[in-house]
Amino acid sequence: MKGPDGNHFVWGSIIETHTIGDIDVVEHTTNLNTRLFHVFIDKKDTCQAAKSLFGALLLGIAKINKLPADAARYAAKILGVPSDD
Repeated sequence: MKGPDGNHFVWGSIIETHTIGDIDVVEHTTNLNTRLFHVFIDKKDTCQAAKSLFGALLLGIAKINKLPADAARYAAKILGVPSDD
């Protein structure tokens, strides 16, 4: 199966792709049967994933605004949502 960038998605089996603006979040299961949310910006892989859709959106927003991924992790912690920890 292909990801938003058109390349073969190697991180597991795609369940669904969520798109908000320039952010695509691929909801998938890993080879270890864990559900993750992989982030793409402008159809380019960011090589970042989170444990929740909201955490993945925070990662995408941080990336678009040229903030470190830690900014998204801290925001997720403050808001009480799972991120990539």
